[in-house]
Amino acid sequence: MYAGRILTEGAPRELTALLNGRVLELVAQPKSIAQKLCLADPGIENVAAFGDRLHLRLSVADCDEAGDGPCARLPLALAGAGVHIDGLRVIPPSLEDVFISLLEQEAQRAAPEAPHG
Repeated sequence: MYAGRILTEGAPRELTALLNGRVLELVAQPKSIAQKLCLADPGIENVAAFGDRLHLRLSVADCDEAGDGPCARLPLALAGAGVHIDGLRVIPPSLEDVFISLLEQEAQRAAPEAPHG
């Protein structure tokens, strides 16, 4: 529920299943630089800070294991910028990850379309 509206319904397991395999946990320093670089990756839809960690939500297209997605690109990009990586792994999504995703979808639906010209 957000702003008095129900965004979705379901059991917690059903809701988190919507993002299964799409959330990476990154522990890196400096975190602010890591966050900017992750947001610039085309396979990352969102980066959210969770304490000393970042949760990276992958686009559906980058969730396969082809070996050329964010899990392969990010360590190189981060190391090249002087970011030290302590950990990068796929994690089960939390309800907060789902809520953030739903808020973004709602914002996209509410945004007026850009004029075509």
